[in-house]
Amino acid sequence: MSAQVGLFHSAYSNSYVNLALLNPQQPSVDRAQLQTSIGAEAADIVYKFCIINRQVIVVETLLAQGAIPPQGIVVPRLRHSTKTIHLSAKSLRDLAIFTMADIGNQYFGWQDQL
Repeated sequence: MSAQVGLFHSAYSNSYVNLALLNPQQPSVDRAQLQTSIGAEAADIVYKFCIINRQVIVVETLLAQGAIPPQGIVVPRLRHSTKTIHLSAKSLRDLAIFTMADIGNQYFGWQDQL
């Protein structure tokens, strides 16, 4: 699943990148196509990766606390703060892993080659 998520991790835009390939406002159309391409589980984490403020939720909250709440958490959506989404403990774990990988890639990946 990690390769599939990595390929599309910013497909709906995200808290660091504002360039959407897929429309987060019409997720049913684009998510169905993405699910067909990379699988339902990977498509779900890609969507969540893009619609939350990862800096606040993952870096400043989860990593700072050093623990993931077993019941998960309810968080505001990135560009629709009046709407919320429940993130299960499994989703939070996946988001933390992919956020750390994304940050690591940004600081120690392709930029070193330039």
